[in-house]
Amino acid sequence: MTFNEFLEYMTENLSAYSSFYKKALAFQNKKNLARKKKAWNEAKVERATLAMWKQSMQGLYDTIKPQIGNRASREEWIEFMIQYELLENISNSMSEMEFE
Repeated sequence: MTFNEFLEYMTENLSAYSSFYKKALAFQNKKNLARKKKAWNEAKVERATLAMWKQSMQGLYDTIKPQIGNRASREEWIEFMIQYELLENISNSMSEMEFE
């Protein structure tokens, strides 16, 4: 599974995605308020929020990939995630996550 496939799968299947997104967007909007003279427009804040999501998923992907192997198929990745209940565990962790 490539990183882009992993990112798409996690975005579609991780129940905590919307919670993460809301928290990250609030964090980016708060940071934007401090940028008084050079405040970002809404599109740039959105891109920064999505970049936070992508960065968090990249770290997760980089952690899982060596355990599965470079040539593992999408199905093998999904099996691995189901076997180790990764979606549930990640959702639980993300629901407790706060940005400062």
